[in-house]
Amino acid sequence: MSKKDKFLAAFPHHFFLDMEDLSALQHYLNRIGHLGPDEEIKYTEKPGEGNMNYVVRVGTNQRHFILKQSRPWVEKYPQIAAPVERSQVEATFLEKIQGVDELENSCPKLLWSDPQNYILAIEDLGRSSDFTHIYAKHEKISSDDLESATIFLRRLHKLPLSTFPENREMRKLNHEHIFRFPFLRENGLDLDATQKGLASVAAPFKVNEKLKSEISKYGEIYLAPGRALIHGDFYPGSWLNTNEGIKIIDPEFAFHGPPEFDVAVMIAHMMLAKQGKRPVKKIWKLYQPPANFDTALFSAFAGIEIMRRLIGIAQLPLELSIADKINLMAKATEWIEKKNLAGEL
Repeated sequence: MSKKDKFLAAFPHHFFLDMEDLSALQHYLNRIGHLGPDEEIKYTEKPGEGNMNYVVRVGTNQRHFILKQSRPWVEKYPQIAAPVERSQVEATFLEKIQGVDELENSCPKLLWSDPQNYILAIEDLGRSSDFTHIYAKHEKISSDDLESATIFLRRLHKLPLSTFPENREMRKLNHEHIFRFPFLRENGLDLDATQKGLASVAAPFKVNEKLKSEISKYGEIYLAPGRALIHGDFYPGSWLNTNEGIKIIDPEFAFHGPPEFDVAVMIAHMMLAKQGKRPVKKIWKLYQPPANFDTALFSAFAGIEIMRRLIGIAQLPLELSIADKINLMAKATEWIEKKNLAGEL
C-alpha cells in the first residue's frame, strides 16, 4: 500500500500533500483561500531531509513558502506510528514566541495552519542545510551560531508558562526511543549493520539492570509536567544554517517539561560531534543555569541522550570509531550514575 493509500484509508476526506501533484495542490490552496486570484504554482521541491514530517517548498509566480504535513507515521521511518496532530503543536509553538525578538527572529514565521488536514505553512528561509555536518571530522560549529542557539534556549526557558498542548503522544513516542527501546535486550535492531562491532558495545548496557532502572526513573521525569516550555528536540538536525545565521526549526516535540532536557541534549550532541570542551563550556556559561536548575537531572539526561543515539534507532552520521563509542558510553554511564557532568563544565 502506498503512503497516499495508507493516509486516505485512515483519513478519507482529507487532503494528501504530494509535491508531484501540482494540480491537486493548486486546487487545495485555492479552496482554502491561501493563493491570490492570479497566483499560480510554478514548482515544488524537497527543501531538505525531514525526519518526522512531509515537507515541500512551493514556488508560485509571486512568492515561495514551505508546507509541512504531519502523518500518522514518522516520515523517515514509516513503520513507526506517530501522532498526526503534531503539526498543530508546532503551529502553537510558533504562535507563542511571536513578539519575543530573541525567539521570533530565530525561527521561521508561521504563515497559516490547516488543522483539519494536519498542514501548516511557514516562511521559507531559503536553500539551506541543517547542522548535521558538524558530526563529520574537522567540521566545527561557529562561535556565533553556538551563541545564538544557546541564547535562544535560555530565552525560551524563561517564557512565562501559558496554555500549551500537553503533547502527550509525542512525548510517549520520544520516551520509547530515548529511555526504553535502545536498552531492550532484543529489540530487533541490527546495530552491526550500522557499524561492525556496535552490537557487542551495546550488549553490556542492555543487561545492566541497575543502569536501566536509573534510566527508567528519568524517563518518568521526562513524561511528568515540567516548569518551562521546552523545544524537545534541540539538536543539530533542528538548526538551520541560513544566510541570516542559525534558525531553529521543528518544535513538534515541544511541551511544558524540564529545561534540563533541552540543555542536556544540546551538550550531548556537541560531544557526539567531537566539538571539544570549549563549545560545551561556552553553552554552559551562556545559558546561565538558574538556581532551580537540577544539575543531576541534566547530567543523567545528557548521558542517556548519548547512549540512545549510539545504540538506538535514531542514528546520526557520526564519524566515530568503535573505541570512540566505547569511551562515550562509559562517560555517559558515569553521568547517569554519578550525576557529575556539571562539575566537569
